[in-house]
Amino acid sequence: MEAKRNAFTLIELLVVIAIIAILAAILFPVFARAREKARQTTCAAHQKQFAAAYLAYAQEYDDTVPPWTNAKGMYLADFLMPYTRTKQMYVCPSDDGRLGLSGQLIDKVQYSFWRNSYLDRWSGYLPNDPISLSEIPSPATTVFICDGPTNYGNHTWGLNPSNPLQKQWPDYRFGDTRHGGGGNYAFVDGHVRWLKPDQVKTTRTDSDTDTEPKWTSPAHPKLPRNDGTNPWFRP
Repeated sequence: MEAKRNAFTLIELLVVIAIIAILAAILFPVFARAREKARQTTCAAHQKQFAAAYLAYAQEYDDTVPPWTNAKGMYLADFLMPYTRTKQMYVCPSDDGRLGLSGQLIDKVQYSFWRNSYLDRWSGYLPNDPISLSEIPSPATTVFICDGPTNYGNHTWGLNPSNPLQKQWPDYRFGDTRHGGGGNYAFVDGHVRWLKPDQVKTTRTDSDTDTEPKWTSPAHPKLPRNDGTNPWFRP
């Protein structure tokens, strides 16, 4: 009569370890995608709160959106604080804290989004006023803010993320791909969408009509208008 075996053989242990390794290789990416999807959802919720505060400000100031800055050095996060409950809405949980692609890492992320310069018009820096809501014919397709590199609340830009100049000026990158190859975009009407870089576009070709004030270093190009169908920056 054979003795009862109470232990695994080496081969059996190796088989078990191999199975565990295979399962881990399959499941870990799934868990990582699930975590990132949850962060993307949180980011979208923060942007939606942001948009609500933005519209509340405009309603109080005769439908005029907040300026870029003022003589006191205030920026968008400062202007909207009376309409918010927390500064957490300015932060994307997937923001890695790097100030641009070549910038330094900061210890605490405070602001993860970039605003549309076609709306604030560099007001407070250049001698002009921010846009009024009545000047935006397609609020549902005009971007207000979107994911971008970490900043201190002072970054405003207006160049679609698939534009070739984005590679030339990586630290002025409006839009990001930190959420599964795309980013969250909040629109003037208050809704939020996830978009890939090449989805931010327009079919119009009237860039010669762009007379909005521009940042000059690097020189921001003229852009055509919003076509009322696709997500875009210039109203």
